[in-house]
Amino acid sequence: MVTLKIGDKIIPSSYYDVKYTNNVKTGKATVTVTGKGNYSGTKSTTFKILPTQVSNLKQTSATNTSVKLSWSKNSSGQAVSRYYIYKVDTRRNKYTKIGSTTKNYFTVSKLKAGSNYTYAVAAQKSGYVGAYSQTVTAMTSASKVTIRSIKATGSGNVNVKWRAVKGATSYKIYTSTNGKKYKLAATTSFTGHALSGLRARRRIY
Repeated sequence: MVTLKIGDKIIPSSYYDVKYTNNVKTGKATVTVTGKGNYSGTKSTTFKILPTQVSNLKQTSATNTSVKLSWSKNSSGQAVSRYYIYKVDTRRNKYTKIGSTTKNYFTVSKLKAGSNYTYAVAAQKSGYVGAYSQTVTAMTSASKVTIRSIKATGSGNVNVKWRAVKGATSYKIYTSTNGKKYKLAATTSFTGHALSGLRARRRIY
């Protein structure tokens, strides 16, 4: 949309014609305004058409050292050359480019276990980069629990202790009598738990 002004006065659109050139695809476009009636003269200027903003950014999977991100592909009319992936510092509103891809997914690696990271993605075409997508906060999986000790305290009772895992807010304890099928036995926020009611003289995994 073009608004024509002379000083602070807005000129009604009935007093000029507007013509656009190369204004469909991503890149540099031109708009030309030609006066008519009481106004004369022609003025042209250029403007940028950027790739469409990336949408539906989300985390699709994670390990304890990586997260996988995915997003919707741009429509055929707004085909892009690459997607840029940014790590976002939300406190400083700072976007740092960490990678690029021609696909609509990307895996960020070399991360810390049980940690949160915020990301955004932008599309690039012919040297023009679109707006940042909405951010997404992705979380890596917690590290594997290391058992410190397992001690029987009586018939059917066992005390289990393990090392704290960074980022973990709770722990789930599973038991099995054959090492194949496991059943949830307890959930705790501590790094130790006393199991009771186990079958005596049975090996527990």
